Amino acid sequence: MPAWRAVSEVTPFLDLRSELAAHRLGSGGRAVCEALSDAMDEVLGRLAVGTPGLAVVAVGGYGRREMCLQSDVDVMLLHGGRLTDGTVREVLYPLWDAKLAVGHSVRTVKEALAAAADDIATLTALLDARLVAGEATLVDDLLTKLGQRLRKGKLDVAEPLGRQEQERREAEPFPVQEVDVKLGRGGLRSLHTRHWRSRAAEMAGGEAEPPQAAEQAAADVLLATRNGLHAVTGRSENRFAFGLRPAVAAWLGTSTDEAARRLYLAVRTVDTPDPAAPPPGPVAEQLPALLRAGAAGWDRFEALRAAGRLDEELPEWAHVVAAPQAVPFHAHPVDAHLWRAVAELVAITAPASSETWAPEVAADLGDLDDVLLAALFHDIGKGLGGDHAELGAELAGAACARLGLPPDRAARIAQVARLHLLLPDTATRRDVDDPVVVAQTADAVGDLDTLRRLFLVTVADARATGPGMWTEWKASLVRTLFARTAAELARRDAETGPTTDRSRRLAELEVAALPDFDRATVRAHVRGMPAEYPDTFAVGEILRHLELLADLPAGDAISLDARSDGRFTVLTVVGRDRPGLLAAVAGALAIHNVSVLDARLFTRADGWVLDTFRVEHALDAPSARSEWAAVEADVTAAIAGHLDLGPRVAAKAKAYGRGRAAVPVRVEWDTNAAPLDTVLEIHCADEVGRLHRIARALHDLGLDVRLAKIDTRGHEVVDTFFVRHRDGTQVRDSRELAAATATLEAALEPDLPAVARSAGSLGTDLGATGNTKVTAPPCT
Repeated sequence: MPAWRAVSEVTPFLDLRSELAAHRLGSGGRAVCEALSDAMDEVLGRLAVGTPGLAVVAVGGYGRREMCLQSDVDVMLLHGGRLTDGTVREVLYPLWDAKLAVGHSVRTVKEALAAAADDIATLTALLDARLVAGEATLVDDLLTKLGQRLRKGKLDVAEPLGRQEQERREAEPFPVQEVDVKLGRGGLRSLHTRHWRSRAAEMAGGEAEPPQAAEQAAADVLLATRNGLHAVTGRSENRFAFGLRPAVAAWLGTSTDEAARRLYLAVRTVDTPDPAAPPPGPVAEQLPALLRAGAAGWDRFEALRAAGRLDEELPEWAHVVAAPQAVPFHAHPVDAHLWRAVAELVAITAPASSETWAPEVAADLGDLDDVLLAALFHDIGKGLGGDHAELGAELAGAACARLGLPPDRAARIAQVARLHLLLPDTATRRDVDDPVVVAQTADAVGDLDTLRRLFLVTVADARATGPGMWTEWKASLVRTLFARTAAELARRDAETGPTTDRSRRLAELEVAALPDFDRATVRAHVRGMPAEYPDTFAVGEILRHLELLADLPAGDAISLDARSDGRFTVLTVVGRDRPGLLAAVAGALAIHNVSVLDARLFTRADGWVLDTFRVEHALDAPSARSEWAAVEADVTAAIAGHLDLGPRVAAKAKAYGRGRAAVPVRVEWDTNAAPLDTVLEIHCADEVGRLHRIARALHDLGLDVRLAKIDTRGHEVVDTFFVRHRDGTQVRDSRELAAATATLEAALEPDLPAVARSAGSLGTDLGATGNTKVTAPPCT
């Protein structure tokens, strides 16, 4: 057959595939797969015409008639021992020439049986063998002998398939948002495993176990989602990635949330144990033991749900079942996240836990049943609109009452649900060294036991959210806030007076400074600094600042001091104040892959600046002195204006680009969070040079930064800045804030027109009073 004619035989299949990718057939699942499989049958039937002694056999997914839009063509050329010259070329080359992925083998019956004995993947592929064209007797002979070997126990399906399924379950203890619809837990491969076991039993002379109607419906959803992924990517993509969800949903003809929830429910149907045999007894009696079991309790809890028991006895749970999360840094749907938070809490409070402070805090509480329930219910208000913490508190209280808990316990659990974001949001977005912030946190919490419950749920929640959400940096901030709030609550209980006695602290500092610095020098330094300075640093740190200032030569010299504080590196910059200092330091650090975790910026009344940056290296801890020498040299050059940072930062950002388009920029202002500062929050992609661009924009706007804090959430980051005018006055004017928003958006999304930038811009949200829209209110 001429090459051009052979390729033309494949054209009808290619045309059908293109049409189905553009316009799905039916639900997009099995109907599409069967249409593609039948079309490929016709292609191979035409290509194999007139070839004696050959059977063209569909195997694997093609054999099951589950060919998806970008699936491989799984085909075996089965022959009786001799093939006509050019057979492979005539049958398979046209598929390759058409750029199709072909999984092929050329075997005799004996060779096929030997391969099945050596490889479980080959064995399972042959269990789905289906004659497409040619010698039917060859396929009959193969299947007969395969059945004989299965009957005699010479071929084993159950053990290797069971091991693979167990590995899937261990790799994904809880359902994930970005499901691998083919190979993930509860995906198509889990269905295939049941099918292969049933098929092997049937071929060995037993009875096949027909799939249940629910499993067939779940399979159609999985196949439809897989076809949607293939259609929108043009490749054999199997992971339901967050960024692909809207396009896949559009292909399926539904909303993003509905497509996700439908998929997650299908995965549960495949994965959930037999709902006919849930654990006995009322849910209220079983729940405490299930929670204490942590991760091991999940499957039993799911069995209760699948049997409809939760709908009857705990209806508050229904709306979070398989509910998709709205942000990509969440690894699990809502209900799985809640149960994983329970599992994390059990793990971190175990006596042998390595999680700092958690076992001791748990020991102080004693009974953890209320904390476990609080972890289970902390996000139960999601998906209902409005403030999920407030709604969650109401639902948690109702659920606890339904479970038979007394009112005081129900109130405690509801309070934790209401406040579960307090510690992480305050620690990462507010100044934990500010006594006012600590006092406000203590006001909100009310008592030590509530604080302890909040601390444990905060840690468990962050660890359950996804990779990178509970970093050492975030942990240190939360622990600091916890410790200071606990001290404030203890002081209130003892009524011992103010937490921070500045006169006493100043006296301690004066004594510690002797004999290197006299009393007048110490007092002049502290009084020349902003009021929050002595509360921000320990006595030893302030003494180090005095040493650095004393060692500075006259003029505009800059001194750098880098020291490890155990987990991170603290870089202190001392010198004469100058414009753009934060932008210069951030840019120089960025080109060396050094990430700024927070910055505290102080200018003394006589014009000396003392700025501290807590940093970590993006790749490895920057401990080598030679490496830091290069960092310090570039920081010094940048501050002096001798280093053109723009091109180098841009080149570094390009080399380490992370897909900015997936995280729109959102700018928010809060004029009420601090007495003299306006708090700026910027939500954007985590990119190299981001802090440099923000700092330059703020400098151009005439704003000084007193405090900067970084909260990284996967590929997203929330940068918080406490800003003032250069004359020390607060930024409050609505027009100024709107213009500043536009400037910051332009700095972070320079390639987008203004109309395409984040809807979070405050240009249309500012009231006549000059107060901005607040999405992260101060802790009150």
